[in-house]
Amino acid sequence: PTMSTRLFQRASSLYTIDSFLKFLKMDRLSFPYRSTLVTLSDGSLFVHSPLNMKDVPDISHLGRVAYLVSPNLHHHLFVRQWKQKYPDAKLYGSPGIEEKVTDLKWNVLHENVKTDFSDEIEHLPVRGMPQFNEVGFFKRKTGSKGGGLGKG
Repeated sequence: PTMSTRLFQRASSLYTIDSFLKFLKMDRLSFPYRSTLVTLSDGSLFVHSPLNMKDVPDISHLGRVAYLVSPNLHHHLFVRQWKQKYPDAKLYGSPGIEEKVTDLKWNVLHENVKTDFSDEIEHLPVRGMPQFNEVGFFKRKTGSKGGGLGKG
């Protein structure tokens, strides 16, 4: 896959990197892809649906990468790259990710599980699509504009 990316600031602590994930020769098949980054009140960075590292612009000014989140069973493709670059970052994933990607240590986002970022970002597993096991996220108000994370 190859990607083309851009960093957008959506609010004071909310950023997205929008791109296209391209497959097949001559890029005949591509999908829009978005990673959402939230700078938390302690200066750490929450990365939702990490993109291919080789195409991500410099994000060091946004904070220390602390949390890498795979919000469903399909958005883990580039988590390994990020974990190699940010070895201290904690991995969070949707239920079932620990069985699909067994070589990484996951914190599974079951309902009512407290996370290190729960005070600022709430999560809720979405039922009804077990092939995806999507987890939704909502930014709590902490002095910055809140809103849903992910697809937009």
